[in-house]
Amino acid sequence: MPRRVATVPHTHWDREWQQPFAASRLALVALLDDVLPRLEQPFLLDGQIALVDDYLEVRPEAAPLVQKRIAEGLLSIGPWYVQPDEFQVSGETLVRNLELGLARATELGAPMAVGYLPDSFGHVAQMPQLLRGAGIGNAVVWRGVPAAVRRSAFAWEGPDGSVVRAEYLPVGYGNGAALPRDPDAILRRVQMHEAELDEWWLGDMLLMAGTDRSRPDPVLPRVLADANAMQSEYRFRITTLEEYLASAPVDGLGTWRGELRSASRAPVLAGVLSNRLDLKQAAAATERALERRAEPLAALFAAPEAWPGRVLELAWLDVVRNAAHDSISGCSVDEVGDAVLARYASARQAADAVSAAALDEFAASLADVGPVVVNLSSRPRGGLVEYTELGPPQHTVRRLTGADLSQFLQRREQNVTVMVDGVEVTEPVRRELFARAGAERGASFEVVISRRAARTALARVDRVPPYGWARLTPTADAVEPPVVEVDPTDGTVTIDGARGLDRLVDEEDLGDTYTASPASVVFEAPTHVEVLVVENGPLRRRVRVVREHDGGPTVTTLVETRAGERVVRFTTTFENRRSGHRLRTWFPLPTQATHSYAECAFAVVRRGLAAEGGPYERAATTFPSRRFVSAGGLTIVHDGLPEYQLVAGGRALALTLLRSVEWISRPGNPHRPVPAGPEVQVQGPARMGTVVARYAVQVGAVDPYELADDVLVPLEVVDAPGGGWRASSGQTLDAGTLEVSSVRRTGEGLDVRVFNPSPEPREGLGPWEIARRLVPTPRP
Repeated sequence: MPRRVATVPHTHWDREWQQPFAASRLALVALLDDVLPRLEQPFLLDGQIALVDDYLEVRPEAAPLVQKRIAEGLLSIGPWYVQPDEFQVSGETLVRNLELGLARATELGAPMAVGYLPDSFGHVAQMPQLLRGAGIGNAVVWRGVPAAVRRSAFAWEGPDGSVVRAEYLPVGYGNGAALPRDPDAILRRVQMHEAELDEWWLGDMLLMAGTDRSRPDPVLPRVLADANAMQSEYRFRITTLEEYLASAPVDGLGTWRGELRSASRAPVLAGVLSNRLDLKQAAAATERALERRAEPLAALFAAPEAWPGRVLELAWLDVVRNAAHDSISGCSVDEVGDAVLARYASARQAADAVSAAALDEFAASLADVGPVVVNLSSRPRGGLVEYTELGPPQHTVRRLTGADLSQFLQRREQNVTVMVDGVEVTEPVRRELFARAGAERGASFEVVISRRAARTALARVDRVPPYGWARLTPTADAVEPPVVEVDPTDGTVTIDGARGLDRLVDEEDLGDTYTASPASVVFEAPTHVEVLVVENGPLRRRVRVVREHDGGPTVTTLVETRAGERVVRFTTTFENRRSGHRLRTWFPLPTQATHSYAECAFAVVRRGLAAEGGPYERAATTFPSRRFVSAGGLTIVHDGLPEYQLVAGGRALALTLLRSVEWISRPGNPHRPVPAGPEVQVQGPARMGTVVARYAVQVGAVDPYELADDVLVPLEVVDAPGGGWRASSGQTLDAGTLEVSSVRRTGEGLDVRVFNPSPEPREGLGPWEIARRLVPTPRP
């Protein structure tokens, strides 16, 4: 019986990489202008719908043709909006990427029901659950598959138990690229490929007939028909991935559980985690501004009719576009990094504006006057808040003509109340006065200006309800802050007896944006240290540590402790003036560790000290974390610094603060003998100029999700003017002991995504299970 050879014409297309987006789109438009009118065979458009939108923005008149080709089954689109990097963005961003892709593909026709991920730099453990949640039962992967997998397909199981069939591309997504136009030559190539993989194949052979920026060969159907006619060893068929996978064997598959981060057969390119950390910091801040502030504030604390849906959709579109693996990874030309930062800035500005409007509306709804604390976390909590305290009003009386009043009314000042002829100036009154002042330019008006001096105040507050609020009532806390000492000889910190923490170690890096190649140590001890207590109040203590280094920068670290908290916060700042190095902070562990536990998308992943390398890339024992990593009795929470490593045989945990390199793909990289991209020098990844890194550490047992919220999602304070309908304390949403990933408003009420952050069942969810719940709209 002949072996069937399923041939899938496709293209792999990076929206921005070796060229900025605008230039890359010109090439995309040229490709689709050529292909779409004459398309007579199936064509896979890289599993991402963004390419269609990018094309139709330039060629809107081509929409009917695109829809026709989809309806004919010739053009496969989606399910992703962009091909993501899975470790450098939040789990919620991965979900929104999939949601956007499926929704847009459905508008145009039908999405491809295959989790096509041919070039992502490794895969998160929860990807099977994310795909299953979208109704997708098949994945297609290349990088990251471990040496234990020895067949062309395996059962891939997530931490929650979700399983998808994973089609493995052992030699990549271009094993059928540039097929010759001679039937004999095609037969020889397929015979060599079959021999190369020997017993790997399960059932049919899959030929991915394409590669980067390729287009379908119009003569391929005829050549394959000729090849079929001249022999009986193989039966070639041009098909789609969906059709091929529909009949692919599912019995007898080996099982792999968890993430895919091996470099045994293909480079996993782990260096992208620490390349251009400014992009990772912008991603973390923007995702947090949308997920943890703008959406829940607008959904829970503002009127339903005020839901700013389209503003948030556009902000998320920027965030999802940045999730493309070559965008967030910073392994592109400098113009791409600039565009990524611009998109994040735009999305964050939108999120902040939505948050401010929702908080203003919430403050106006409160019945009593005074400051109120808002908790945007799924757990009750207290903490330190910083707020503005107003003094008694100071009154000034003036008489102004109508002309002067018109000019005066154009000014708006905080903490100022204005009365004109005995009437307080609100927005409706202001509009009426403008009209009067313009008509009565010579008339006289009495203006009373009441100013209240403002000062910044600190208070420790107790137990604010989850997704709720309470009056700001200062309280003492029984929890003593940790004992923190700074060693004046080397600037390291001792926390509750754990010594040598925050030791700076700088190494040469001969690598590039894809792969680090650490070499000799530049410095691991300062030549001069200055320690100064800059704040020593009953609620907050701050110590500034300045470390000077031979061959390195002067590094200033602000070490902060707060009343009622066991966590110690660090803010480290320095000027980077050279490239080719990696700066990390080391934290000796209270107990030697054999494993670390790090947050990734909707799960905590356990990792050992070793990693798999291969002939194309050395093993990299640097690993990703989303917000926190724990090992050996110590937990680190970070703000967009996703690379860590257990060093010194598990005796210390290192967090990367900067990796400065000048090549996208460096010729002769000692840790990767093959190129990973263009051998082009760049400036952005060198990260010249000011670098700021924020992280926090707690010694001892702690709930890392709770700690991450306390550090990264602070309590907020609004100043209520009074006169509203809402009580002085309350709660808008109760998620129990589940973590909340998303709170949005839909026509049916509140759309809440929760997950169980535990290996045990909780609140009706299985271990690590993600769920979407609709909650009836509460009264705003």
